Amino acid sequence: NLTTQELSVAILRFLREAQTNDSLLLYFSGHGDQLDDGRPALCGVDTSSKDLPATSFDTVNLRQWMETYNRSPSTVVVLDCCYAGQMKGAVTEHTLAKSIGFGSLILSSGGGPTQDANSEKEPSPFTAALAEILLDPEVPGDNEGLLTADKVYSLLLERNPPLDPLPSRSTKSEGIFALARRETSAAASRADLPGFQRPEQTDVIDVIFGRETVTARWGPDQSEDLEL
Repeated sequence: NLTTQELSVAILRFLREAQTNDSLLLYFSGHGDQLDDGRPALCGVDTSSKDLPATSFDTVNLRQWMETYNRSPSTVVVLDCCYAGQMKGAVTEHTLAKSIGFGSLILSSGGGPTQDANSEKEPSPFTAALAEILLDPEVPGDNEGLLTADKVYSLLLERNPPLDPLPSRSTKSEGIFALARRETSAAASRADLPGFQRPEQTDVIDVIFGRETVTARWGPDQSEDLEL
């Protein structure tokens, strides 16, 4: 429950304090609207629909601040907003990229009607679905155990019953964006060949190449020379 100014300061400080080895997740769940050209605006508790450009947080500022202050190599922006100006047109990839850019990944709910007062303590359908996917241990990660934004987005689109309206994302984002990490085995194991028995002990053998011989050495006094 922040005012628009408090929201702006919180976002600016979050981006400005990021380090070069940080991965940032900026998640806004609240009320939103669309400005006259269709780009999203985030609303504080003091936002006035009559004076929207002056009393809301223009997401163009978010783009400029990320370009100026953000040192993180990976930034994910999640917008879970109801767009009161939805009759002006849906929030598309083009409007997301126009306001926030292509250098970061933007995942946005499709909008939808505002929740009534009795349901504001409950997560929105979009946030509930996203949390369920991220926390589900049955949803596997990639080879490195990472649950990527691409995978999460595809699962959001496959929900049954489907989210209405469907979420959107910036498909021209650069790089791989991980939203969660899954446990992986300490070392990848390959299937054993039929009849193969793993040794109980493995010795380290040094191979020394000379002009006329190759010497294999596996201990202080254990070696064997092979003629070339």
